[in-house]
Amino acid sequence: MRRQWMLSLMCLILLCAGCASSPESSKPEPGTPSVTSDQAAEAEPRPLQSVFDGAQAIPSDLLASEKTLPPDFDRIAFTRPTVPHYEYVVSRADDEQGMKRLWSDFGLATKVPTVDFEHKRVYFIGVRESGTCPYRLAGPSLSPEGTSLIFGLTGAEGVCTADATPRTFVVAADHSDVEDVTEAVLAEGETVTSVPIRRWSSEYSLQIGDGYLALRDGGDRADAMLGALASRQVEKLENADTYTGSWIERRTYDGLKMELFSPKQDGKTFWIMTMEVSKKGYPTSKGIEIGDTLEQLKKAYPGIEMANDGRTDPINAAYEIHDRDRFNFLSFEIVDGTVTGIKIYNLLP
Repeated sequence: MRRQWMLSLMCLILLCAGCASSPESSKPEPGTPSVTSDQAAEAEPRPLQSVFDGAQAIPSDLLASEKTLPPDFDRIAFTRPTVPHYEYVVSRADDEQGMKRLWSDFGLATKVPTVDFEHKRVYFIGVRESGTCPYRLAGPSLSPEGTSLIFGLTGAEGVCTADATPRTFVVAADHSDVEDVTEAVLAEGETVTSVPIRRWSSEYSLQIGDGYLALRDGGDRADAMLGALASRQVEKLENADTYTGSWIERRTYDGLKMELFSPKQDGKTFWIMTMEVSKKGYPTSKGIEIGDTLEQLKKAYPGIEMANDGRTDPINAAYEIHDRDRFNFLSFEIVDGTVTGIKIYNLLP
């Protein structure tokens, strides 16, 4: 079914959107023709539910469209494995803290709007576009199987420069429609790309000042937020099955230990895999820190459960929440009814 609607989508885009133009991630060749956005009339986005059978339009609101991208876009972007090698970032915020974090990460200048996260989820879509033919966003629509959120990127008519300038769209969509969505399908000109969604929640993060440091954040963000290191050690993994040749970086700060991961043939760009807190001053996104009571922990995390590690005394045990689909865990060590340790970690599958 998925193959059928993807082929249908590509065929109809070829017929209906041949005039759209998309920039490559490169500088324009000398003598590239240029038109201004005033000279090029913007094309109306097509309703995506009409592109293939079974697509369902989803109630949504466009919250922002700005000329900006995250500063680490090149590191975090998904790159098409085949030509044209377009790059995209699609992130999702499930709560207010997550939205504020992503709003800042994407460098949006407008004020963060109020969103009802009981009924909505917010998507941040980062792309590169021609500086003279800005994109308009169509969608979202939901794929027939309910796991893909489909967007169309429609440029202006006319001759466009290939300067690949930044663009971020922010869209709020109904929660009940998108809960099972795992990827975004972006139709850009004649090219259709499936992009994994980076689902950001503050659940697996620490409050650092006015910001949040979360699993899978880059090491550069940790540097900027945490300051001076007590120690740093980098190790290349050996005899680690499919991860042999990958890299682990171990960092120690005052009251905080971290492990960061870098894939094979890299060793330079790392993301946070583990954060382990042993000192007051590093609260979780819900305000729990070393020294808080078990009662405070349960109030902040109503659904938290004792870890299945063999211990049975509720005031001397570990408590945890988890997202097993994404291999994320948040664990609290309790001694005599008091939080003595916090560990946030991702298990490599």
